[in-house]
Amino acid sequence: GCMLPARGSVLLAMLPVMWCFVGAMVFAQETRTLTIEADEWCPINCGTGGQEGVGVELARKVFEPMGYKVRYIIVPWTQALADVRSGKADAVIGASTQDDPGLIFPRTPVLNISDDFYVLNGSPWRYQGPHTLKDKHMGVIEGYGYGRV
Repeated sequence: GCMLPARGSVLLAMLPVMWCFVGAMVFAQETRTLTIEADEWCPINCGTGGQEGVGVELARKVFEPMGYKVRYIIVPWTQALADVRSGKADAVIGASTQDDPGLIFPRTPVLNISDDFYVLNGSPWRYQGPHTLKDKHMGVIEGYGYGRV
């Protein structure tokens, strides 16, 4: 499976956006189709049809000239990871080692991202370490790799 960056961790600022492929090449050579799954996470991977995102565009530019058809499917994140692990999908876009350290990642990142906090204009609050999160409410998405805080 193939992935890009972890979603969310303050401590993982500038986490490399990564691609990984688990068994994709053997399967893809037999079928000549590379199935990539992900949830929507624009601008990296967006909806199907039209502008699909830079990660999907990159996959197409790399694999289509090699004779592979890239099939991009939007599914919940936990399903995308499970499908790659089981071999139902060849790759996922948007993961890091925080999402699944058992996947294969490249030595050189494709892109770097940072995970940041945003506050209302005029708010005095600033993240200065885990202690500043006390009494704060945050939303998270199931299955995303946030790292340790």
